[in-house]
Amino acid sequence: MADAQKSWFQIIRWKLVVSVIVGAILWVVSGQLGFPVIFQWMFVAYALLGFLVFVVLDAPPLQAMTGWKAGVAVVVFYLVCSAVYVAAGNLLPQFTSQTERDGIARKTVKFRHEKEATESLLARTRELSAKADELLAKLNELRAAGASLEGVEPVDVANLPSVSPSIPIKDLTPEQLIERGKLVYQDHECYNCHKIGGKGGKKRGPQLDNIGNLVSQAQLKDKIFNPTAWKAEGFEKRTKDEMPDKFAEVMSEEELHALVVYLLTLKNPSVDTPKPIFPPGYAVK
Repeated sequence: MADAQKSWFQIIRWKLVVSVIVGAILWVVSGQLGFPVIFQWMFVAYALLGFLVFVVLDAPPLQAMTGWKAGVAVVVFYLVCSAVYVAAGNLLPQFTSQTERDGIARKTVKFRHEKEATESLLARTRELSAKADELLAKLNELRAAGASLEGVEPVDVANLPSVSPSIPIKDLTPEQLIERGKLVYQDHECYNCHKIGGKGGKKRGPQLDNIGNLVSQAQLKDKIFNPTAWKAEGFEKRTKDEMPDKFAEVMSEEELHALVVYLLTLKNPSVDTPKPIFPPGYAVK
C-alpha cells in the first residue's frame, strides 16, 4: 500500500538523477573510446529509456478500462509512441545519405571515364591491327608477284609505340587539390580507421591531425600503397587491424597525390598523432 501511495515526484526523482548520471558516464566513456557522436547520443537515449521503464514499473496501477475507453487509450498510446519515435529520428544526429550519393556519383563518373578510355583504346588497337593485317597482305602480294623487297627495312614490332587511354585531368589550384584529397579520403572510407578533427571510426589506426609535421610526401605515399613499409608508434605490434593493402589496386595515382597533399596540410601539434617508426635502412623506392 505504501508504494501505491507514492507521489509522482517520489517515483521519479531518484530514478531521474541516476539516469542522468548514467547517461553522462556513458557519454564520456563512449567519447573516450572513440565512438561517433551519434552513438554517444544513442547511449544517452538508452539511459533515459531505462529511466522510463523503471518509472512504469514503479507507477501506481491504472484503473481498468473497457469498451470505447480502452480503444481510445490504445490509439493514444500508439500516437505517443509514434511521436516519440519520429521526433527522435529527426532530432538525433544522423549520417546524411546525400554524402553517400555524392561519393557514388563521383565513382560512377570515374568508372565511366575509364570505361570510355578503355573502349577507345580497344577501338584504336583493332584499327591498328587491321592496318597491320592490310600491310602484311600487300607484302605477301608483292612477294607472290616476285617483287624485290630489297632496301625495305623490317618493322620491329616490339618497339612500336604503345597506345594508352587519355583521361583528361583538370588542372587544379592548390585549394582545389586539397578539396579533391578530402573527397578521396571520404570515398575510400579512410575515416573507418582514422580520426581527423575528432571525427572518424574506432581507433584502428592513428589520428592524423598532425601527420603533416611528421612525414614527407614520399613517405606517406609509400605507406598508403605499401602499408608494411613503416609503422606508427604504438601500432608496430598490431596485426589484426593492420592497414589494408588494397589501395595500390583501387586508388589511382591522381587520387593518391590529392590525398597526400590534403593529409600533409594536417599540422595540429595539440593532437598526439603517433610518430612514424621506420625500419633500419628504410628509404623510399
